Amino acid sequence: LTQTTRLSVRVFDGTDWSAIDSADFLVNEPATADNLLVTELNYNPYAPDASKGEPDVDKEDFEFIELKNVGATEIDLTGVKFTTGITFDFTGSSAVYVAPGAYVVVVKNIDAFRARYGDGPVIAGVYSGSLSNSGERIRLVDAAGNDVMDFTYDDEGDWPTDPDGRGKSLVLVAPNGDPNDPSSWRASAEQGGSPGAQGNTAPDLTAPGNRTTDE
Repeated sequence: LTQTTRLSVRVFDGTDWSAIDSADFLVNEPATADNLLVTELNYNPYAPDASKGEPDVDKEDFEFIELKNVGATEIDLTGVKFTTGITFDFTGSSAVYVAPGAYVVVVKNIDAFRARYGDGPVIAGVYSGSLSNSGERIRLVDAAGNDVMDFTYDDEGDWPTDPDGRGKSLVLVAPNGDPNDPSSWRASAEQGGSPGAQGNTAPDLTAPGNRTTDE
């Protein structure tokens, strides 16, 4: 096998076939908390702008969550899932393999996202549910069911307020810190955020395996 593949087998006995049994065989390094991060959320986007060709849809359709491979090798997202806040299974998605330093996003509405951000960001797919405008728990697990990230963002207290409908996104700036701590996040410098790219407010994580930053 040259890539992660699902193999299905069954047995023929006389004139009868057995039930099909399937298993996923992982070739690339599996995604874990050591090599994968949620790096950006756009949980309360600004309203669509018709003058820029954006569709007349609910502003929630422009939501996205960005992830980044911060490891040194290509990783396999097979079995990785968002289980709380939104739901999405990366198995069989449009972006199962992520190169070191590369980003992938999951979105609320592909057409709305492309109208605003163009064709550059790599989209894994469309998630179920919506990101709460007032904050909620987000849980991402690996193929073994272990936490990759489990945190609760908010729009009050010490949390950045510009992502709360004022045109900014919520950007991770402390990859080794506690994602439940507001100081681990900042508002994006860019209007609408910078999905699929290094934002001006984020630490430089482009070096493979680099998960440290001086704030």
